[in-house]
Formats: sequence, C-alpha cells, structure tokens
Amino acid sequence: LLPGDEEPEVDLGRLLQTVYERAAYDLRVRYEEEPVPPLEPPFAEWAATLLREKGYRRR
Repeated sequence: LLPGDEEPEVDLGRLLQTVYERAAYDLRVRYEEEPVPPLEPPFAEWAATLLREKGYRRR
C-alpha cells in the first residue's frame, strides 16, 4: 500500500472457501486418513470430531 491508501478488507473465510472449491480439494484430500505428519493428541481429537460433524469421517 502507498501512503494514504486505505487498507482493503478481505473476507478470509470466503476467500479460502473459493480456493478450496476451485482447486477441488474435496476430491484430493483423504479425510478418512490420519494427516501426515500426525497431529498432537488434543488437536487430533479436535480435528476428528470436526470431520465427523461435517460428514467427512465416519469413525
């Protein structure tokens, strides 16, 4: 930005969702498998719960 320019407002959630959809990550990411490298236990539990709630994992 140049001096005097206004800072742009960016809707990061919408931006990330658009990138996710355009890149077809839903077809590339294997949500049923554990991530590599593995997450630490409290984060792994959080991620597994979130993925089950969103319907990406059954277990």
